[in-house]
Amino acid sequence: MEKEESRYSKEAERIVKEKRIVQLNPLDGGPSIFIFLAREKGTHRDHLVTYNSCDCEFFLFSTILGSGKPCIHMEAYRLASEKEDFLRISARSDDFKQILTEVFAYGKSLKLRKLISSRYD
Repeated sequence: MEKEESRYSKEAERIVKEKRIVQLNPLDGGPSIFIFLAREKGTHRDHLVTYNSCDCEFFLFSTILGSGKPCIHMEAYRLASEKEDFLRISARSDDFKQILTEVFAYGKSLKLRKLISSRYD
């Protein structure tokens, strides 16, 4: 069990270091949301995440219905929260809605990735 927890901790540290926990702030007011940003390649999805919840399957089947252990997305969010180390992105209302729609409909948000990449251009 210690090896699994250690692997999870290292993975969470790597995720935070890669700035893959995004704090999305609406420009016109309202609450921020936090998104776990999946890697570009592969079949993994972006996830909406908080300290106590995540929209991933692991959260539903293992955290709620099983062991109660948090998913890697929650672990990374908690670590980023402790360090106050989020990638902060502000978005207009229509972009905010588009990002949420893409996360739920397609699993990844192209709009969010465009907003992030435009910060570094």
